[in-house]
Amino acid sequence: MKRQRYLPLALGVLTLARLALLPLTELSPVEAHAALCSQDLDLWHPMTGPLLPLLMRLSTAVFGLNEFGVRFFAPFLMLGAGWLVWKLANGLFDVTTAAWAIVIFQVTPIVNVAAVTFTNTTLAIAESAALLVLLRQALHRPLRFHLHWWAVAGMAFLAFITDWRLVVFSLAGIGCLALTRRGRTALLKWPVLPILGGTLVFALVLFLTWNSEHGWIAFHFPGTGLSIFRGVWHHGLLAYGIPLIALLGWSVVDITLQRPLSYAPAFLLAFAWPLISLDFISLHNTPWPQAGFAAWLPPAVMLAAARLMQTERITMRAKVWIRSTAVLAAAFQSCIVLQPHLTRTLGVNWSFAPPHHAGLLPGNPARDLTGWRMAANQIREALSANQLNPAHCFLMAEHWDLSEPIAFQLRNSVPPIPWPHFDSSKDAATFNKTTTIFITDDASLQQPPKYILATWPNFKIISVFTLNSYDQPLRTLKIFACSPAHGDEK
Repeated sequence: MKRQRYLPLALGVLTLARLALLPLTELSPVEAHAALCSQDLDLWHPMTGPLLPLLMRLSTAVFGLNEFGVRFFAPFLMLGAGWLVWKLANGLFDVTTAAWAIVIFQVTPIVNVAAVTFTNTTLAIAESAALLVLLRQALHRPLRFHLHWWAVAGMAFLAFITDWRLVVFSLAGIGCLALTRRGRTALLKWPVLPILGGTLVFALVLFLTWNSEHGWIAFHFPGTGLSIFRGVWHHGLLAYGIPLIALLGWSVVDITLQRPLSYAPAFLLAFAWPLISLDFISLHNTPWPQAGFAAWLPPAVMLAAARLMQTERITMRAKVWIRSTAVLAAAFQSCIVLQPHLTRTLGVNWSFAPPHHAGLLPGNPARDLTGWRMAANQIREALSANQLNPAHCFLMAEHWDLSEPIAFQLRNSVPPIPWPHFDSSKDAATFNKTTTIFITDDASLQQPPKYILATWPNFKIISVFTLNSYDQPLRTLKIFACSPAHGDEK
């Protein structure tokens, strides 16, 4: 009896479990931002292109503007990406390698996070797997009117409008073709290069033209404040774990150093390396639950599965032990990342405070997915206690990862919060007669920033409260009420 026959059933159960997890956590700042953008669609938004908000608009139209509606597509995208990984690995190698590739792919923590949240990382992983499959089909199954090449160009365009940094997909695809003999032959045939190059030029011209007329809004995305090396280490450890990172890194580097390379490894490596470079550059300034784009994961897991099956330097017993250890460790870390309080259920009194882990982890992985509804309720209570009408107040936060989830939770009762920053030349003229509510998570701050005091010089602290989850501190919020000097308040 072949064990592969149980894979569809296991994937179906896994997808149902992921669907059940969608409403159990609140929207993270990056998801809340995209959800707010979905209510006012445009070609580009800060931090994201038009594709993610558009998909959220479609799902929320059916399921409502809530956690389940916003994230509805995520489990199905990861299910589809897993199926594409299996399909490609089966075509390039064999069915056993394909089975191990899909198992490694589905237990990876970042894939499980991407399946229960909906960010650009979710789309990038799915688009990466789809582009690889389309490239291979275009190389082996030419159709009339070059439909496969148009499909490849279309997928690269979808990646670009997911996030402009995913223009690297085009470089990765061209690298796949240029570094394999079959690919070079296809690339020089008419009209393959004009199709691919023309689509890329069209995307870049559209991006530059629109953004030059809208203040280069696509470049407005925040950093985490981490250095590049520390950020890569922190996010990588949280998103993949040491055993899986070691397995993926060993397989990619080991195959890269081999000479000569056969077609399948060369095809996957040429695609993976540009995307690995992209993540190394961008991993430190992508907010959780994003961890870079992880678009290199589909080719990497196929290379890892193939290398473990084919290498003769490791005994069969050692291969089984390595595979099992990496898979079990990744599955356990996925549970911890998705539900950190599970450690307490298991009797482990783990704390995410830095003294307990020597600074190896960036903190509680659920911190950005918890406490926003409670914060919104506390803000409403503070306004009510001070006889302030939320509809007549102008709320703003110190930084975007406070403003977006709070704005989402208060979307039905307060005006929108300007992001990425308060523009005194524009916003002051609109809201200078209203009371401004300034929210910060810096408990030591004794007064609002100078750009607020310049318009609203009178202020008082109306509330300070700390949010906790399972005895773990999440954040301390301090709320200022600022009013104009002339006292003409609504």
